[in-house]
Amino acid sequence: RILGVDLSRWQSIDESTIDFNRMAAAGVAFAFIKGSDGLLTEDALAVPHVTTWAPAAKAAGILVGYYHFGRIPVTEDLAVITADAQTQAAQAAARLALLGGYDDRTLPYVLDMEGVSTKISDEAVTLWTTTWLDAIQLATARAPIMYSYRNFLATRYLQDPATVEKFRNYHLWLAQPGNPADPAVQVGQGLS
Repeated sequence: RILGVDLSRWQSIDESTIDFNRMAAAGVAFAFIKGSDGLLTEDALAVPHVTTWAPAAKAAGILVGYYHFGRIPVTEDLAVITADAQTQAAQAAARLALLGGYDDRTLPYVLDMEGVSTKISDEAVTLWTTTWLDAIQLATARAPIMYSYRNFLATRYLQDPATVEKFRNYHLWLAQPGNPADPAVQVGQGLS
């Protein structure tokens, strides 16, 4: 297994410092750090962590990637959905630029899609997501990664051939909570 970590402000609740040199010595090869959030109050909370942690992780020899927590507005106005996705992609691209852009130690930006209101249609979820993916790729010249859960992928996105084919163009980071140190945890297998 290749060891990596997923970091956000929740890993620093006690304000302790994360020791990236110790992580690297323990075999951690990569870190995905929350870089941006569609909810501006949450985004503001992410900034101090990502701007401190990213350079420290890279200095320790750890590959770094960033993720954007997508927030879809509750509306059925598809023009609003499209504009919002473009705005959030621009926000993520600006954050990437603030962090130094892509270099040989930076992994592709990730879109984290989960917990979307049931008041938002599957059509709107699909439109928002594909718009964001296209916009970030256009802004950064690099294909992003998609992060989500099996159930969300199976139930909240349109399943037509065009949508399925579109999503095949992106790498998938499949959410699977659990203890990765447990040898019984098998990648890609559901947990009870």
